[in-house]
Amino acid sequence: MNGFDRVESIYSARIDEVLGNLRVRQSHSFFVRYQGELFARDRIPSYLKKEFERALNVKGAPETVAYRGLILQLYGAFERLVTEITEATLKAIQDKTSRYSELNEGLRNAHTVGSARLLTKLHDRNINGVTFDFASLQLNMAACFRDDKNYQLGADAFTALLGVCTAERVDTLFEALRFGKAFDDNLGKHPGIKSWAKNAGAREAVKLARESLNELVRLRNQIAHGSADPDVLDTEVAQAAALLNAVGSALVARARSKAV
Repeated sequence: MNGFDRVESIYSARIDEVLGNLRVRQSHSFFVRYQGELFARDRIPSYLKKEFERALNVKGAPETVAYRGLILQLYGAFERLVTEITEATLKAIQDKTSRYSELNEGLRNAHTVGSARLLTKLHDRNINGVTFDFASLQLNMAACFRDDKNYQLGADAFTALLGVCTAERVDTLFEALRFGKAFDDNLGKHPGIKSWAKNAGAREAVKLARESLNELVRLRNQIAHGSADPDVLDTEVAQAAALLNAVGSALVARARSKAV
């Protein structure tokens, strides 16, 4: 299994995990909704009724609140996928290139600029509140500029300051990796995107995928930052999973075809 196959397999497992959690919460909601009818049956022992009532105790919590966390989990899987695509891409490129000077000039410039941006945070000792190993970054940049054979193409130079993964930011990342825009007509031709978009034309399919991803990011931000308390339906979680499954598969396929 090569790097991109592994990335796609792990991502698929993460999406499946969310769908499994969705089914559990749907079952829980079903029992909460119909517990009166279920517990009214004489054949259910009293001790089981008490156990059910204790397990289903969700006083004052709207049913739709239970699904908010799954949106965050789905988005987190997608954000991690974007980072892992970058890592797999840079490893594939480095495996074919023995020295920094042999890299595509545009990629080399993007890596240098990204690393320099990270170094502007040196006195903070962290990136977005997370401790960062600036010493290793400095040593690696020195190796790159000396054109040593032991240089490393760190994905952090491309992803650490990326922010939330809107379609536009994923476009910017893919352009930095010399893939061209991620959300172009070619993405709309991917079988997963075509199926998700119900066989719409490539341009329409990718437009819908772009808009749907950005809408999901907006919902994620509302939930994560508490600026609003949106109700989330179980169908919305399932739709978000289907979207991210299709988009993720298409992005991995693009990176694999360009980097390997």
